Amino acid sequence: MQTLSRTGTLNHWMNFADLGSGAGYFSIWLAGLAFIFGLITMVSGQAWLLPIFIPLAYTAIVIAFFRSIQSWRDSFNPLCVICLIAFVRHLLPAILLLNGTELPDEVRIFFQTMKISDDDWRWAHVLALTGLLSILVGWYLVQPFGLKSARM
Repeated sequence: MQTLSRTGTLNHWMNFADLGSGAGYFSIWLAGLAFIFGLITMVSGQAWLLPIFIPLAYTAIVIAFFRSIQSWRDSFNPLCVICLIAFVRHLLPAILLLNGTELPDEVRIFFQTMKISDDDWRWAHVLALTGLLSILVGWYLVQPFGLKSARM
């Protein structure tokens, strides 16, 4: 029977959580791919790219959320909090609008006064998701340095 020391266990978790060990390449590549695809979608202005980009972006966000919990073993780290805020702020209203929920008359009149169309809302959603993906990519690029020096 093999004995485990505290140092050996911590080294195992540090190597497992390190992006350079091969365990985290999928999540960083998915976030990077979704970010670049979001930039292409915004610059091109093609509406047919939206049904491809939005599920890809939310998939990258969900995987980043679970990957962050797995590697940091803390559900209240900054990346998890940002992902939860993004879920509440962006995905829930999008689901409600896609299901046909009507806005109150006061809100609709205000939006008509501001001349905000449905296309403006769609492209604002793409911009917000692309910004969130840039946060994920930035977090992944800095994470290995922070994990190697962190005390668990």
